[in-house]
Amino acid sequence: GSPVERVYSVIPFAPHLLDRFVLGFLKSDGVFILRMMANHAGDIVVVHVVKALWQEFRERNWREFEEFEEIKDQHFRHHPKGSMVVG
Repeated sequence: GSPVERVYSVIPFAPHLLDRFVLGFLKSDGVFILRMMANHAGDIVVVHVVKALWQEFRERNWREFEEFEEIKDQHFRHHPKGSMVVG
């Protein structure tokens, strides 16, 4: 798949966590650096960097991730075919 699809395979679709990652962890400087890296080194390199940064973000915010997993599990137990948006 595309580099973006590879990132989404690592980053769960949780808009509130993704927003915190981009706005609070990477911030505008981090996003700028990633864009520069993509321009000069390519998307594949940026995907690897984003994966590593996401893992660091996840380790620093593990409680929120556990809460998200619990909410997700409860939702899918009650709505096995339904979609879920948390945020």
